[in-house]
Amino acid sequence: LQTLAGLARRRAIIRSAGRRYAFDHHQIQEVLVDQISPALREEYHTLLATALEAREARGGVPAPEIHVDLARHHLGGTHPERGLPYLDAALEHLGQTYRHEDYLALVEQALLVPDVAVDRRCRWQLGRAHRLGMLGRADQREEALGAALELAAQAADPLLEGRAHLRLFELLRHRGRMDEAERHLAEAEGFVATTEDADQRLSLLLHRSSLAFDRGQLDDARGLLEAMEALAIEVGDTLSRARAVSQLGSVLFTEGRVGDARLAMRRMLEVSRAEGDREAEVKALGNLGLMEVHIGHMDRARDHLEASLEGAREIGDRTGELYGYMSLGNLHDAVGNIAEARACHERALALARETGERVAEAIEDGNLGTVAFREGRLGAVLDRYQR
Repeated sequence: LQTLAGLARRRAIIRSAGRRYAFDHHQIQEVLVDQISPALREEYHTLLATALEAREARGGVPAPEIHVDLARHHLGGTHPERGLPYLDAALEHLGQTYRHEDYLALVEQALLVPDVAVDRRCRWQLGRAHRLGMLGRADQREEALGAALELAAQAADPLLEGRAHLRLFELLRHRGRMDEAERHLAEAEGFVATTEDADQRLSLLLHRSSLAFDRGQLDDARGLLEAMEALAIEVGDTLSRARAVSQLGSVLFTEGRVGDARLAMRRMLEVSRAEGDREAEVKALGNLGLMEVHIGHMDRARDHLEASLEGAREIGDRTGELYGYMSLGNLHDAVGNIAEARACHERALALARETGERVAEAIEDGNLGTVAFREGRLGAVLDRYQR
């Protein structure tokens, strides 16, 4: 005890916790855990899970975090299947608190458990893909979606097959692989037609409108978004209605109706905040900031874009961070802050390469070409535009 007390005073690697000492340094914890044999480690996990269950049985309604601990310890224990009843609540909590790495660790443990229903494994892979997307790990996300699609086919579940195809369309569109993306969208359309699921129908309309917008077919995009808004009203989905209006704002902006577009983006921001959807809020702030740039309200634009970037960092959204830097670069360019514009676009380009966002990478090479032109570096302009 005297030795431990001395370590606590001098090294700050342990701390007094009543009649016990706790290690605070994560590397010491890792070394200690690594020294425990795998079999003994499993026994410890099971003992901890059992003790937690006994404590919670006496304590009334459990806090959300306890589901995480129970799932983690049982999945790491001698009977991993005992963690499955806690898993859905644990993943929901981790998702709501944007703890992506913890979410992935739990899912990857769960996927090792044998004799689990195929449709449940498919849902785990879809959730895993979403978290990998937030972290900007495009290759792993594509692998997870491929696995989800295979499992959905094994389950012969048109709802899950449609969802996997839609997610693959979204990913491949951003990676610039449009032929593959369009094939997945066509497949999704067939599966969604066999279900009555409103969420799937809303997602399909949104993605079809995105494809029409990419092709410059603005009338088609508008029609699809109006159909999406009508369906959202019919089923009482406030957030999807706001998302349709926001996307319609992009169409209006392209047509030069900037004021109407700004109102649409503001509506999306209000609804996302009311619904507590941080991912939607980050996107809405970014879109609204861009509207303000084009209107000429630069101070407002900066506030929105910096809030969008900060929000993306808070929720661990690497793709949101990429577009945050891109938009701030555009703002700095518009007001003549060329050095700041270059720094933002260079950061955005690095993130685009890191996250596999090929379309964004091409846009950022173009943006850096524009910056080089303003700086008088004509050789760099040609190099960037050729890329």
